[in-house]
Amino acid sequence: MIIDLIIKDLKILLDGELVDRNILVDEGKIVGISKDARVADRSYEGRGRIAIPGGVDIHVHFRDPSSNEAEDFESGTFAAAHGGITTVVDMPNTTPPVATAEAFLEKRKIAEKKSYIDFGLYGGIGTKSIGNAVELAKAGALGIKTYMASQFPELSSYGTKELRETMLDVSKAGVPFMIHAEDLEAAIGGDSESSVSHALKRPPICESVAIARVLELARQLDIKVHICHLNSRAGLEVLKAFKSLGTSVTAETAPHYLSLTMEEMEKRGPYAKVDPPLRMKGDNEALLSGLKNRDIDLIASDHAPHPKEEKERGWDEMNAAPSGMPGVETTLPFLLDLFHKGRLGLSDIIRVICVSPAELLGLYPKKGALAVGSDADITIVDPDRIFEVRHQNLLTKTHDSIFLGKNFHGSPAATFSRGELIFEGGEVVAKPGRGKFLGTS
Repeated sequence: MIIDLIIKDLKILLDGELVDRNILVDEGKIVGISKDARVADRSYEGRGRIAIPGGVDIHVHFRDPSSNEAEDFESGTFAAAHGGITTVVDMPNTTPPVATAEAFLEKRKIAEKKSYIDFGLYGGIGTKSIGNAVELAKAGALGIKTYMASQFPELSSYGTKELRETMLDVSKAGVPFMIHAEDLEAAIGGDSESSVSHALKRPPICESVAIARVLELARQLDIKVHICHLNSRAGLEVLKAFKSLGTSVTAETAPHYLSLTMEEMEKRGPYAKVDPPLRMKGDNEALLSGLKNRDIDLIASDHAPHPKEEKERGWDEMNAAPSGMPGVETTLPFLLDLFHKGRLGLSDIIRVICVSPAELLGLYPKKGALAVGSDADITIVDPDRIFEVRHQNLLTKTHDSIFLGKNFHGSPAATFSRGELIFEGGEVVAKPGRGKFLGTS
């Protein structure tokens, strides 16, 4: 039988060792991983580079159907493919917020017309949308998120009573409960408008107190929780304590929390403003150790760009600038640079950006795996290829990154989605609208 595609001369991590293999693909699925070649309609030369599963970024903000000046599903998934990401899951804090099945289905329709890669969507609920979790899951939400700090009342659950009601509602839906855990009652007030004021006003105690409150509720109610964007040593210590008690909890962190400090705000001002804020070097190191030691389960970009004119307001008054930064196309190069430096193993990278995120949302082994029967989502990485983080080299609509000026050692050379080559040689070669919706329905 002639298959659709053979990707030759690759190195693949098997049982902890890099071995030479070919990947055989037919009808968008992996049908073999073999030392031997097969007759195929198409052949692609891997040239001895490393193949890993396509990255799964479960925390992006592509802004559809909000204002699309900063990003939309077309530009966001375009950038994702450039960064070796083949699956994304988009957050619900858009306009309108995705707190009803109607809003969810409308957002799905928009994304299906634009996406280069496969995608999922979250629903969101809060105190003003309690009771909607089941209908959101039936519409296809891979998870449901609430925010302890949000401009959208439909997505906000702050008090303990409200959090309990939200968690119980999500438990009926049978999908993961995701939370932005920051307790702003612990925030420090003041009128300071220094470049680091945003971080100083929302110290680590905001995260640690919030995680403790959420996880004690989860432990009492026997509900699984996923903590988004863990950013501090204090929050990590609370997480570890509750894990030791057998609490059902997973957590993610982001590249900027592993490597940057609030001093970055002195250099880039509002462009380094993010929620929760950047912390200190000790927090970076604790989180990286936590990721390597599996106390933190996965990494996600929290890709959240804003128009330049909105960010620029923060130079005069930090509070006037929105929080968030791009990251979907730099996450994998960032991880490969850590591999080059000996800070993470290749198996760690595959676990935190491929396997664990796919497992959390019930997508594994369809996604996140190089295995017979899995979707042929394959990222071929060159560990020696330099990823230069420059405005002109970025495909996100803002052409921006908090890592501007850095050179990451190691980057994607080619990306396949369901057996179709979508990125190669610095260019995305596929067309928008080919991405498939991944949902519970």
